[in-house]
Amino acid sequence: MSALQYQFLCDLKGSKGPISCVVFNRDATLVFIGSDDGHVRIYSTTDFTHLQTLHEPAWGKVTALACIDSESAASDRVRTLCVGSIRGLVSLVPQAKHNTWFTQRSLKSIEVFEFNDSVSAQVYDAANQRIAIASHGGTLKLFSVDGGVDLIELWTVVDAPGIIPISLAFFGGGNQSLLVHKLENGEMTCRDAQTSEVLWKKHLTCAVGHAALSPREDLLLVHNLTESYAQVYCFPGSLPEAILPVQFKRQITFQGAWAEDGKIAVYGSDHGTIYVLDMVTREVIQQLPTRGLIQTVATAQLSNGHHIIIGGSSSGDFRASVWSKQPDEPYNEPASERSATRVNNWSRNAERGVILFLCFAIAIKSFFPALALSSLNPILFLRSVHLAALHTPGTVAQATVVLTKTVYATAEQAASTQTALVLSNDVLRHVEGVESDELLSVARITTVQPEIVTQTVTALRLEPQIVTVVPHLVEESTLTGDVLYAEEQIVEDLPPGGSTLSVSVSP
Repeated sequence: MSALQYQFLCDLKGSKGPISCVVFNRDATLVFIGSDDGHVRIYSTTDFTHLQTLHEPAWGKVTALACIDSESAASDRVRTLCVGSIRGLVSLVPQAKHNTWFTQRSLKSIEVFEFNDSVSAQVYDAANQRIAIASHGGTLKLFSVDGGVDLIELWTVVDAPGIIPISLAFFGGGNQSLLVHKLENGEMTCRDAQTSEVLWKKHLTCAVGHAALSPREDLLLVHNLTESYAQVYCFPGSLPEAILPVQFKRQITFQGAWAEDGKIAVYGSDHGTIYVLDMVTREVIQQLPTRGLIQTVATAQLSNGHHIIIGGSSSGDFRASVWSKQPDEPYNEPASERSATRVNNWSRNAERGVILFLCFAIAIKSFFPALALSSLNPILFLRSVHLAALHTPGTVAQATVVLTKTVYATAEQAASTQTALVLSNDVLRHVEGVESDELLSVARITTVQPEIVTQTVTALRLEPQIVTVVPHLVEESTLTGDVLYAEEQIVEDLPPGGSTLSVSVSP
């Protein structure tokens, strides 16, 4: 692990009640702090200055927060704060288009649950523009987010009335699964996010105060409410792999959070300390001194590469303490983001050039007809720019093969998968047998263990975090096949009736 340490940055004060939730927006430029005083305070992560306070008397206490950020282009981006309350009310507060101000006059409140059936947890799925919300009464609902201004209910289930769903997480290929942890009975349930169908259900060895799935979806942090300590599980196993050296004196819920791409874990405590743990050695590498009862923690990485930990206090003066750590090495924007930035900059410059050229061409034709050459025909010029953009390296051209999801042969086989193979969302490679202007785009893929299945047909060699070209791959198997196979040492063909990876072609 890095020798760099987290350094105290500042305290965020102002809450008049216990801090119940802390969340960052998607690009970690803002942090939202909700508390039992019924207020949400918004801070900039640039210098952690207070920007705004939201309050709605109907909330009572703020119990859960989620920041909805649309997938559209930046110019059309819709950001909305979703506030869950102790009275079962959920409010959508949209952000103004041209500044960071959230317009409370446009607030829309929705009676998601019965009065006083408190919102216990909520989680936003940015990939599919939907949000899952659970209540203390045991009700779980999934909503589609309509442009960030409304919630459209997709399904409702009441699995175990009176058993509180304490933690929610979307996971799996395309976030097609929803993980639910129950407080009192330690139940861990996986549901199909589309249909609400239960795919599998397991019981952990304890009551669950909180659970957090790692970024790689292979480990699970669990606050053992029964014995008052923290554990780590190999997901989706139901037996703990290790007990973490974090002990709690009181039997109340404590949040855990992942940081630094899953390399470390963070826990609050009931004795004024935030614990930072190395998840390779499972040891405490730093103790951050603060004050009071720290039940709520949140982490993020800022655009400058700095890692941030915030711990919210439930006692004393109800402050939120901020800690910062410099990147291990000079921080560079990820290559995929740099490529996208260059393409976007090229496109913007091209658009500006087109506009200037059109103005120039129109002026020439209007005031100097004799100088208006046919080569300055604006329509022909626009067409040439469009074609050039289609063939710019790094952009997807006219046909794309997309690997979208994994289908297991049986639910039992899916549940027994311990080590999943995950491919990065943005990996693109030219494939032999596919035209030069066509790219193979690999979405998030999860595969079963080799011993589950038997036979193979070689097409693509799938290796962790990469896709490599295989000479046997031909256009027919790529563009028209229903199933894509891999080398037998990694993934093999499922029994009749099952399929591994579904392939779709977008014209």
